[in-house]
Amino acid sequence: FENRLLTSEADFSGAETFINFDDIDAGTNAGDYVTLGDEYQSLGLTFSGDKEVGINTYASIGAGTPISSPNNLSPYDGTPQNEYGNITLSFESGINRVGFYLGTNATDDVEVTVSCISNGVVMATEVFITGVSSQFFGLESAVSFDQLLFDGFGSANSFLWIDDLRFEGCDEENGSETFTENFDGLFAGTLFSGQNTPTNDYFTSPYVSMTGGTWEVLDTSTFNCDALSNPNSLVWNTGGSTTANASLSFSVPAFGVSFAIADNTLVEITVNHDGGSSVYNINGNGNAGNIVTLTETGITSLDFEVQNFGNNYGCLDNLTYSVGGSSSIDYTLVRTFTANDGCDNTSTCDVVYTWTEVLTPENDGYEEDLRQAEEAVKIDFTAYPVPFDNVVNIAYSFEFETNVTIELFDTKGLQVFSDTNKNYVTGSNGTSTFDLSRYSSQMFYVKLTTSQGTVTKKIVSSGKK
Repeated sequence: FENRLLTSEADFSGAETFINFDDIDAGTNAGDYVTLGDEYQSLGLTFSGDKEVGINTYASIGAGTPISSPNNLSPYDGTPQNEYGNITLSFESGINRVGFYLGTNATDDVEVTVSCISNGVVMATEVFITGVSSQFFGLESAVSFDQLLFDGFGSANSFLWIDDLRFEGCDEENGSETFTENFDGLFAGTLFSGQNTPTNDYFTSPYVSMTGGTWEVLDTSTFNCDALSNPNSLVWNTGGSTTANASLSFSVPAFGVSFAIADNTLVEITVNHDGGSSVYNINGNGNAGNIVTLTETGITSLDFEVQNFGNNYGCLDNLTYSVGGSSSIDYTLVRTFTANDGCDNTSTCDVVYTWTEVLTPENDGYEEDLRQAEEAVKIDFTAYPVPFDNVVNIAYSFEFETNVTIELFDTKGLQVFSDTNKNYVTGSNGTSTFDLSRYSSQMFYVKLTTSQGTVTKKIVSSGKK
């Protein structure tokens, strides 16, 4: 999503919530009006205002309103006046895109201020001018909002009305958008006749385009193919050449890509993604078709090649893809630590680190991320002087937030010192000093513990006391 004004219903994905208020019985006579309650709460939407908010019938508006009939949303207190009153739409989940028609029965244009609100804070305000002939208006925001406030002002003896409301937002789980292209809302000639001129206008979603080959939207309903939705499909061909090649590209990395294909031979599909390229050879099953689901993420383009077969063509339909949001990858790192007491007694312990890294569509350096993550959990310290006489210093530095606890044990396993630094600053050099002059042992074990793991080392004194 981005910050912009919308110009038509075509700016929506096709999966948005749509409300035209016509499912409520508001009467049939001029001036009929019914108060709106929680009728649309199941769709995640409630209404409020400084006046009564309800549903008017078209009879009280008149002709010239190119929207759904018969009802519309309106503030009303029985006495139309200059200040119409405001309407607040409250959404259960944050939305990023909203569209609606505005109108009035005033002879003069009416000024309507629309404000997007998030958690009580006005994020954006737009002023729209409307009149007797209704107009479409819409807004899109890169940041989601949970309320929409309409406030209109115009001539006396008139009222404001809203209709054909539609809204949508990010996927609740990961902030992604999902689109499906089936090409069925377009004019198309019958296959092999009346073919259209290729154009990227075939796509209703903003992130996919044709970047190679000869594409056409054609009526393939005579195929009677279950994999294709009737009547239209996206068809590529080369007019009788020995191969039929075509490419689709995504302007932002895509995932969750699937589509239906049907062709008269084997089709080779190359999936170009952030990890490289994957090649699949899939039987198009002729008119029967085949449904392909890709597991790759970060997909940038798809290359299709129908294998040698005379007058080649291929059909693609029901293209579904997702963009935005985030995916994640789980990592596990095992570090083995060994301690020796100087008498050939050795013990080892394994420390297992697990973490999840969130990967945005722009993040294509998975191996580099793993290398950096491994370095990020490196835990170590330095003891000096070596050997020490009476006093030993333990120095450390970590690139993460943590408390640092240092424990010293003698060879019998008895703890002789413990010190915790609760004020450690990430990236700084920390030092703890211990006076061991009153201990007869010449060897000690130092255990350092952080929020990311523990390391144990042996230190030895010079024997001078």
